[in-house]
Amino acid sequence: MTEFYIIVLIILFIISMYDSFKHESFSSIIFVLQLYLLVDVADTKVNKIVKEIQYKQFRDNNYTDFSNDRYYQHWLIDHPINNKEWYMKTIKILSKEPLAKPKFLKTELVTYQRDNEKPRQWEVLQGFDTVHILVKNTDTNKFLLVKQNRIPVAVKNTNQGICIECCAGIIDKYQHSKSSLYQAKLVARDEILEELGYHKENLKDIELVDTLLSSVGTVGSKQYLFYCEVNDSEYTGQHLEPDEEIEVIEYTSNDLMDLIFKEYNTDSVTKYLCLNHIGEIYNIKDNLWVNY
Repeated sequence: MTEFYIIVLIILFIISMYDSFKHESFSSIIFVLQLYLLVDVADTKVNKIVKEIQYKQFRDNNYTDFSNDRYYQHWLIDHPINNKEWYMKTIKILSKEPLAKPKFLKTELVTYQRDNEKPRQWEVLQGFDTVHILVKNTDTNKFLLVKQNRIPVAVKNTNQGICIECCAGIIDKYQHSKSSLYQAKLVARDEILEELGYHKENLKDIELVDTLLSSVGTVGSKQYLFYCEVNDSEYTGQHLEPDEEIEVIEYTSNDLMDLIFKEYNTDSVTKYLCLNHIGEIYNIKDNLWVNY
């Protein structure tokens, strides 16, 4: 649009010079129009500069070649400067204090002994096992991840706590399932529906990729990592809790490579799942870490 305005300005300038002595009133009109277009062009440039500053602050990255960042180009196009709805709500930490009656996390002071050595103590955090699912829409050939505020990350003053993650959740239901894996798959199915909006009928479509232990020095809970493919016909819409704010983001395979190897606020499990899947796609699983 800016280039178009410049061309119009040049044409108007030529016309005004040609008619300046013959049609004085017409030249005045053209001059006013030129002035208006110049102001509009300048305003567009200023808005773009402000957008760049806001984007740099939002991404909080250290790119040296900022102009080639595909996410920046997408951001400028789809998220104008006055579109406040796109921004996650601002997080402000009001206070921090010991938790008297915790709902999800409990602390324990464990006393243990090695052979006949003197007893020792260790502080332990009791938490839930979790599920993490890398989801791909086969109709669009894109991966579905989520963006949300994570309060523990916000406490560290890291980019307002905004994180890019795979669909995930804690295993706090289906306790009477026939196995822990079956229980994890049921929870994974629910999370795919709640966070991404896709309803999966068949649990066999939710494939186990790996199981990991998280925060072994404090929690030691188990993480179930899954891969699942969905299609447009299974979409029913997100089923979020009233206090949840989760945005679904689509990624191509190339986008996942950037997510893995550049500075994003992304958890390690998400990077592991993406790395595992990209390695299988390109058959370079054994060489990924060497190449990067």
